[in-house]
Formats: sequence, C-alpha cells, structure tokens
Amino acid sequence: MTTIHYEGKLADPAKKEAFLDEIRMFAERMSFRITEIEEPTLSGVVLGGWEGMEPIPFIFDSEGVLHSFFEVLLHDAGFGTIVSVKTHYAGVRGHVGLCRLLRHVQTAYMPDLKVSDESEFWQHQDEAALKAYFARLDRFADAFVDHLQNDVVVEPDGGVELMVRGIVQAAEMARRGESNQRDDGSRGPAIQ
Repeated sequence: MTTIHYEGKLADPAKKEAFLDEIRMFAERMSFRITEIEEPTLSGVVLGGWEGMEPIPFIFDSEGVLHSFFEVLLHDAGFGTIVSVKTHYAGVRGHVGLCRLLRHVQTAYMPDLKVSDESEFWQHQDEAALKAYFARLDRFADAFVDHLQNDVVVEPDGGVELMVRGIVQAAEMARRGESNQRDDGSRGPAIQ
C-alpha cells in the first residue's frame, strides 16, 4: 500500500535544534504524540497520532543526515538513511499532509531532500489523481481479499507451493477483475 520514502541532510547541521523545535510545534498544533530520541549517535523526534499513518521520524546523526527509525528500534546501523512512512491507511488527507510537511522541510531546512512517493502525488500535486490512485488500490485490495476468501481453495495438506500459487492466482484475478462466480451465484475453487 502507499508509502512515502525520503532521505536527505540538513543544509546546516547546526540548525538541527531549530528544525526539531519547529517539528515539535507542528506536532503540538496537530495534537500528535512526540517521542524524543536520544541515542549515542542519533537524536531527533518521531511524530505519531496521524490516524492510520505509520510514525513519522526525523532522526539525525551528528552530520545532520536523516536516519531510519529502524536503526533506533533495532540498534542496527544497517538500515540506512532512507525513511519510509506508509500513508495509505491515513487516506488522501494524511498523504497530502505528509507531503506538505516534507515540502516545507525541503524548502526551509533540507534543500537536497529526496522524496519518492509511490502515488506520484509529490511530483504532480493533483489531489483528484491521488484520490483515484487510492480508490484503485482499495478496489484491488478488496478484490484480492475476496478472491482469497471465496475463489481460491487450497487444500490444507497441499504445501507451500500450492498456497503460493493460490495467492498469485487471487492477485491476478483481482488485477483482471475476474471472478470464479458461477451462473447460479455459487463460487467454485480455482485451485485444489
């Protein structure tokens, strides 16, 4: 489902506290939870409370480079500097809100901020196109679940390979908009 990925570095690492203060004020205005992060090599804040959205981290090293929240959670520097936030379940409003926040961050503090938006809203800024994108993904997800529940039957002792084939078939059916519904309204198994 829809995720925004971002990475970058503060133009002036000495302004990290000013940046974090601004993020804290934004969070307070929005009634978001703020989690302070103070680790030996990383510090910053994580915003939470945007209904349906994953936490939004702004965690930096001493050079002002953004880091993934997973580095803090798992104490593992191997996760790198790309931050990912799933926005799909926050809806169009949440997705647009995060894009606006990141646009402000890019303008005011991180001109080299790179954003990869799976919906491409970051690039086109077209809310109607974003709504259509979200609706299309929701329809696909609903159809996929429906096919898994009603059209694909996998025998319990069929093994992993049969289960994988069933999942792939359900995804393909959802993509094509197909159903195994019979003329009498009953559904038949696609895989046995």
